[in-house]
Amino acid sequence: MATTGDGPDEPARPAVASLTIADEPDAWASAGFTVDDGGTCRLGPVRLVLAGAEAGRGVVGWALRDLPEGAGTELDGFPTEASDVGPVEPVEHPNSALAVDHLVLLTDDLDRTVAAAAGVGLSPGRWRDHSLPDGTPVRQVFFRVGPVILELVAPRERPGTPRPGVRSFGLAVIAADLSAAGALLGDNLSSVRRAVQLGRFIATVRRQAFGLTTPLAFMSPPPRRPPPQTTEAPIPEAPDGPFPRLIAKSEAARHHVSHPASVIDRPG
Repeated sequence: MATTGDGPDEPARPAVASLTIADEPDAWASAGFTVDDGGTCRLGPVRLVLAGAEAGRGVVGWALRDLPEGAGTELDGFPTEASDVGPVEPVEHPNSALAVDHLVLLTDDLDRTVAAAAGVGLSPGRWRDHSLPDGTPVRQVFFRVGPVILELVAPRERPGTPRPGVRSFGLAVIAADLSAAGALLGDNLSSVRRAVQLGRFIATVRRQAFGLTTPLAFMSPPPRRPPPQTTEAPIPEAPDGPFPRLIAKSEAARHHVSHPASVIDRPG
């Protein structure tokens, strides 16, 4: 199904059909994902093509439906293919993964990369200034690409000699149950912490344990309705069982988070 525009006469907007990832299929299977015989993984409507380590490192390209006429074959160096394949049929995953939430790409020159995104039909939805845990100031720009959010991250001040192209940083996946994911992955999943997105929580996968080249985070699903504007909402308690470590125990983590977490904060 095409992603419709804002009005009845608006053309369909580009939507992610697949992501190509330079990881071995067995690595994703060991992290609790269901992998098809052909070395692909279906996450919601998106197909992940697990191309192996020889393909590079991290997320190395994507295919988009409904590209505009004359669109290029790359987004500031990020390979971009046209696709006429419809959404895939989702499958269940032992780690409770439901869908891809967002893809993070790094750039040294935000204006250049936003212009390149426009060349494949993408328009920014919002901008955000943020500081990493080490104090580095960055600017984030977000694009809706069908079922997936593309997040560009750049230094707030453009370097004098910016590197060409974008670099893959990481992927965030929606999990139905972070406690269940933690019970399966054990110490190879971090403690749950508050995400940047209001009302959501995040935990990062220690990817080296599974042989993943892609920084990977699990996020709770978006809330059904906006939560109250407060920092006092507690992190949900883990169910009784073998994995109480999953939930951060300190009062600071439970009642106030001074630096909300995102996939760019801790790659795992």
